[in-house]
Amino acid sequence: MTEIDLVNRDPNGINSGIQVKFEDVLAEPDGAHSMDCVWQNSYKCYTCGLSLSYKIATLLCGIFIALHWGCTFGCLAFNQIWMITPKCKVFEIQMSCFRRFFTTILECCLGPCCATCGMFFSNITVRFEDVLAEPDGAHSMDCVWQNSYKCYTCGLALSYKLATLLCGIFIALHWGCTFGCLAFDEVWCMTPTCRMYELMLRCAKRFTVILLDCCVGPCCTSCGMFFSNIVVTQKSA
Repeated sequence: MTEIDLVNRDPNGINSGIQVKFEDVLAEPDGAHSMDCVWQNSYKCYTCGLSLSYKIATLLCGIFIALHWGCTFGCLAFNQIWMITPKCKVFEIQMSCFRRFFTTILECCLGPCCATCGMFFSNITVRFEDVLAEPDGAHSMDCVWQNSYKCYTCGLALSYKLATLLCGIFIALHWGCTFGCLAFDEVWCMTPTCRMYELMLRCAKRFTVILLDCCVGPCCTSCGMFFSNIVVTQKSA
């Protein structure tokens, strides 16, 4: 576990928009200056009050708030890894059933038209009787046919077992690393990216508010002044 930086406590600039220094809050325009001693002591009092109140608040609540947010984001990560992803997998499996149902409908409706094309290859199997067959009138000796069946079955089982023995573990490791990287990307990349997107939208919101205040604000003010000057009087009969 690396040491935390005690000097730069906002390395990612997530709170760069919070400006609370004295010059960001208090300012005197030209022609309205207080006495120098007042301004200097105001700076000292503001800085001292800001530092003291912030330190006391963080001393009393900071650890508990940090624990709260840690648990919150921990629960979010847990929910993402252990709930959302399995639910997506369940949804995928359920959709595979729908896919089979839809495939059956297509086979019933379009299968006869496509029997010589894709449907021909989709029905290929590897059993002995699906590969080798002797028609009536062209039969080999029984011992040859029986031994051919044994050799085919043995060759099929042996080649598959050998292939899985040589490559199965590495292929399983490959897929394990692949899904591990996907999980890592989801937890460590996608979630921070969403956070960045949220901050960007917050900045865009502030920009939109300022833009609307500059463009639409005067119109709304004029309309407000217009309606505020309406006087309803009642004439006596």
